[in-house]
Amino acid sequence: MENPVRVAEDTAVLDLLCGGRLEVGVGTGGTPSSYPAFGLDSADRATRYEAALATLRAAWRGDALGGANRLYPPAPHLDGRVWQATFSVGSGRRAGLAGDGLLLSKTQPRPGDAPHATLSHIQHPIIDAYLAALPPGVPPRILGSRGITIMENAEEARRHAQTGLHRHLDRLRRIRRPIPQGSLDELMTELDVYCGTVDQVVGRLRTDTELERVTDISMQVHPVDPPHTLILRAIELFATVVAPEMGWTMTEAEHTRRTGT
Repeated sequence: MENPVRVAEDTAVLDLLCGGRLEVGVGTGGTPSSYPAFGLDSADRATRYEAALATLRAAWRGDALGGANRLYPPAPHLDGRVWQATFSVGSGRRAGLAGDGLLLSKTQPRPGDAPHATLSHIQHPIIDAYLAALPPGVPPRILGSRGITIMENAEEARRHAQTGLHRHLDRLRRIRRPIPQGSLDELMTELDVYCGTVDQVVGRLRTDTELERVTDISMQVHPVDPPHTLILRAIELFATVVAPEMGWTMTEAEHTRRTGT
C-alpha cells in the first residue's frame, strides 16, 4: 500500500538520523479491508508486494528511477537489513531465497483442520522452509515475536489482561473478524498472550519450542496494552530479568549496532 520510492527515501534518511541502526521490516499487509481505502484490491497484493520490494531495493542501490532520477543519498547497505513478514510457508521460502531476515507474527489464525494448534506448531514449517531456501553461507535471521506483559502482581496482571483482551475483542468485532470465546486463560492461549509475573511468563516461554530456533526476540505488550507506566516496567523486567533467565544475550557488536554505544 506504500509508495516504494517514498519508503526508500524515508528509510535512507531515518538510517542516517539513527546512526546506521535501522532494520527494515516489509510485508504484504494482513487486513484485506485496508486495501479499498487506497484504491487497491487485496487479491493483487502478492504481485504488488514483489514489484514494490524490487523497486525499493533498486532505489536503495541508486538505480535510475524514471529517467535520470535517483535516490540521494543511496543506501545500498539497507538491502542487507530487510526482514520479510510472513504467515505462510511460501512466504518464508521467499524470504530465505532473498537472504533476508524472517519476521514471524506474534499470533496468527489457526488452520481449519487444527484449530487448537500452538503457534510454534504453525510456524516451525515456515522456519524449515526459510532455512532450506537460504543461499549457502548466508546466516539466518529469524525474529520470534511474542505478546508479553509482565507485572509484579499476578492478580493485577489478570485484571489488566481481562480489560485489554476484551477491548481487543471489541475491535475485532467492529471489523467483523472471528471472535475467540472462552475463559480468560483460554483467550490468552488462543491469542498467544503471555501475561503474568516473571515466573509465570518464564514458565510459558520455556514451553515455547519455536523460541529455541530464533536469532532475535521481539516483545509486544498488546493486545493487553496496560497503562504506559506498566508498559515501561514490563519492558524493564523483560530486559533485566526474563531475557537473562532465558539465556538471551546480545553480542558486543549487536549492542553497538542497536544502541550506538
